[in-house]
Amino acid sequence: MPTLARSQSQPLQVVQPVTLPAAGNTTLATIDVGLVERLVIEVGVITQALDAFIVQARVAGSPNFITVASVALDYSSPVSPLIRVVGTPVTLAAGTTALLIMDVRSFNEIRLQASAAVDGAVATVFASAS
Repeated sequence: MPTLARSQSQPLQVVQPVTLPAAGNTTLATIDVGLVERLVIEVGVITQALDAFIVQARVAGSPNFITVASVALDYSSPVSPLIRVVGTPVTLAAGTTALLIMDVRSFNEIRLQASAAVDGAVATVFASAS
C-alpha cells in the first residue's frame, strides 16, 4: 500500500518592514492566491501598536477588493474565509504577532491593510500556502 505524504507549505511572500502612519490605512501586502487553497499569514509589529487591521479579497475578473475582516469581532469569532486567528490583529501591540489561517480557494488576491495607533509603527508580514 502506498504511503501518502502531506505536501510542504510553500512560502508565498515576505514583506520587508513597513512603517505605518497613524492616519489612514496602508497596504502591507497584496498576495496572489489564485492557485492556493489555504493561506497562513503571520503579522508582526516591531514598534508601536496597530489600531486597525483589514483583510480584503478579490475574486477573479473583478477590479474590486471586498473587506472580509476589519473589526475585532471578525477576528475573535472568525467565519469563512477566516478559519482561525491567534492574537488580536486590530490592536496588535508592539513586539507581538498574530496568525491568520484562511481558506482562499475562491479568491485571486488577498490584501492586508493596517494603521498605527501612533505614527511610526513598523509591521512585517510572512505568508505561506498549501
